[in-house]
Amino acid sequence: MAAPRDAHRVLDAVRLGWCLAEVHGRNRPVGRQPTTSSSSRGNGSALPLRPERTEAEARAQAEQLLTALAAALEVDATPTPAGEGQPTTYAEQLATLTAARSAAAGGAVAPDRRVGFDDVTELLRRWDAHIQDTLNARSDMAACGYLLGRGLAECYWAHDWDAVPAASGGIDVAGANWGFLLGPARRGELSRLAGRLGGYLNGLTPTAVAGTLEVWGCVAAGKGWRSQPDAPDQLYEQSRRWYELMVLGQDPSTLVQPYALLRSWRSARHMLRSLWPQLVLAAAGVILIGAALWRAASGVGSGGGTVLGGLGALGVTAATLTTVLKSTSQALLRRLRQDVYSDLVALAATVVPTYPSGRRAGWLRRASAGPIVRRAVQSRQLTVATAAPDQPAVATG
Repeated sequence: MAAPRDAHRVLDAVRLGWCLAEVHGRNRPVGRQPTTSSSSRGNGSALPLRPERTEAEARAQAEQLLTALAAALEVDATPTPAGEGQPTTYAEQLATLTAARSAAAGGAVAPDRRVGFDDVTELLRRWDAHIQDTLNARSDMAACGYLLGRGLAECYWAHDWDAVPAASGGIDVAGANWGFLLGPARRGELSRLAGRLGGYLNGLTPTAVAGTLEVWGCVAAGKGWRSQPDAPDQLYEQSRRWYELMVLGQDPSTLVQPYALLRSWRSARHMLRSLWPQLVLAAAGVILIGAALWRAASGVGSGGGTVLGGLGALGVTAATLTTVLKSTSQALLRRLRQDVYSDLVALAATVVPTYPSGRRAGWLRRASAGPIVRRAVQSRQLTVATAAPDQPAVATG
C-alpha cells in the first residue's frame, strides 16, 4: 500500500512531539540524563557519536532540532503580537531563556538546571498548547502523531527519577510517576494513537509499540521491578527503540532473531488456543466436503450422482470447492502466522530491567521475567491489519 500523501508531515509531527518532550527533560532539575560514553574524549582524532556528546551539547542539539521542526510545520509563531523588541516566535523565546540561564551559570561546565527552569516549563507548556491547537485545526492525523511522539518520549523524559524524599513517610513518591506515565489510562491512549497511525507506519510497528507498553506497565506496577538500579537506563533504551520504529522507520522484523519463529511454540500455542473454533470448523468443513466429493465422484451410495448433479446445477464444481477451501485455509493460516509473528516482533522490541530475585524455601531463586513479558505482550489491544478473505494480503506500512 502506498504511503498517504501527508505521511511526511505526520511523521515530522511525531518527531516534533518527541523533541519537545526531550527538550523539557534535558532541562529538568530533577530529571535524569542518559548514561553517556566518554570513549571519544580520550582520542583527539575521533569525533563523538550522538550518545557520546556532553549533556550541554545534547541539550543544544535538541533545542536546535525543535526550532527547525517547528518552523517546518509552521507551529512556531506566537498567537499574540510581540511588543517592540520582543521575540516573535517561541523558538526565539526559548533561545533568550537559554542564553539567560547560561549567563546565570557563569560559564560553569555543569550549571544548576534549577535556574530559570520554571520559565522554560511555562514556555514549553504554552508552545505545546499552540502546537496541539494548530495541528488539530489542520490535520487530525498530524495532531495524533504529535501526541504519540510526545507521549512515548515522556515515558522517560518526564520521569522524576530523584523525586523520592529522604523522609517520605513510607510513601513511594516515585511510584506516582510510574503510575501516571505508564499507567493503564496513558498506555491505552498511546496504543490507540499508534493504531490510528497504522497507515503511516510499518504494519508491525503499532503492535510492537502496544506490546512493549503493556510490558512496561507490568514493570511500573511492580515496586521491586521498577526499583532495580538499571531501570532508568533500560527505559531509556526502550525509548530509543520506540524512536527507531516510529521516527526512523526501522522495520520491526529486523529485530527478530534468526529461527525465532521455529522456537516460538508458546506464542503459537496461545494463537491456537484463541483460534481453535475456526480451526475446528475449517477442518470439519474440509473433511465433510471432501467426503461428499469423493462419494459423488466415485458413485458410492445412491445419492452420489444426485449430490454431484445438484451441485453442478448450482454452479458448484469440485474445482470451485477446492478453490474455496484453499482460499479459506490460506486466510486462516495467514492470520495465525501474523498473530504469532506480531508477538515475536513485540517481544524482540522489548527492553526490560533486571527482574528482582528473591528467596524461596531457603534457596536463592531468580525468577524469570519471560512469562510475564509474554503475557503482557499478548494482552495488547492491537493486532496486525489483515486483508479481507477474498483479497490478497497487502503491506500496511
